[in-house]
Amino acid sequence: MASSLSIAGGSVAQENGVPMITPSRRTRASRGSATDLPVCFLDSFRGYAMAKFATDQLKAKRFAALFDQSAAYSDGPQDDFKAAIDRWAAPL
Repeated sequence: MASSLSIAGGSVAQENGVPMITPSRRTRASRGSATDLPVCFLDSFRGYAMAKFATDQLKAKRFAALFDQSAAYSDGPQDDFKAAIDRWAAPL
């Protein structure tokens, strides 16, 4: 996905005061950046929304989180999905 490129380009844009419109939203990489203009939801919202859909719509009782550890995109939504599931006391 675009997260790795957004992280790399974001630091250059921030250092030079250049606005950057990005298709990714990395909360850890973007925190405090006045130049990062994301066009999608925060990782925390996407993780919450996936957990809510799985529990409310799919009526899932058990969960597994499969993600690509080498991709910067995967860890944010995965961490937030797990946190939302843990709050609702479902096994992951």
